[in-house]
Amino acid sequence: MYSAADITRMLYYKSNIPAGTLMFRDVLLNGVDSIEALQGITVTGGRLNVFNAVVEISSPIVPVELVSFNYELLSGLVKLSWITATEINNIGFEVLRSEIRNDDWKKVGFVPGFGTTTEYRSYNFLDESVAPGNYSYRLKQIDFSGEFEYSDEIEVEVNFPDKFSLEQNYPNPFNPSTIIQYAVSSKQLVQIKVFDVLGNEIMTLVDEEKSEGTYEVEFSAEGLSSGIYIYKMQTGSFVDIKKMSLIR
Repeated sequence: MYSAADITRMLYYKSNIPAGTLMFRDVLLNGVDSIEALQGITVTGGRLNVFNAVVEISSPIVPVELVSFNYELLSGLVKLSWITATEINNIGFEVLRSEIRNDDWKKVGFVPGFGTTTEYRSYNFLDESVAPGNYSYRLKQIDFSGEFEYSDEIEVEVNFPDKFSLEQNYPNPFNPSTIIQYAVSSKQLVQIKVFDVLGNEIMTLVDEEKSEGTYEVEFSAEGLSSGIYIYKMQTGSFVDIKKMSLIR
């Protein structure tokens, strides 16, 4: 059984209305300034009067319900993750970033939605273009009608790497390509090369001066046979070597 206030709120905002047929008899609802004309319902002096009215209600509106929005720092990159419980007509999410205390929001990516669903859905976005600093992130959820809604903001602090490093490639094993991440703590000439197990140079991936920051480079093994390969990073006095496995 719904109270007069419940019915007023449901009709006025057109949300959370249960499916089926609602029957109101001699109910007087107050505080409604305007509402779409419905058979058997009149508005007089700001008072909504319902007399023996039958209102047919279609399926309920299910909003895009965001249940979590978090981040993780990955070698200076920012990985955003969020989960929805329900969605309706969801085109997707624009990922927006702004420097803290600066309301200049910039779109840094877009993640497609699942349209309409009542199942939990998980999303991820990796911001690879971020420089060291303090940032705010938020999501702009957009539906097929063009309407949108912003999520709450989260704050992220991204620091300069404090040392040179070479990360394990991912995925590993791989076919046909893989990603290699590396960090530079001061401006240096950086070289990253790939070798076979006999020490023969296969490819140069990086050979240029890099400023402080975290980077990644893709290695494509098109034309190479399965096996173990070695990649080497050298910059100044720093040298590191790792293995990766190509499986056809």
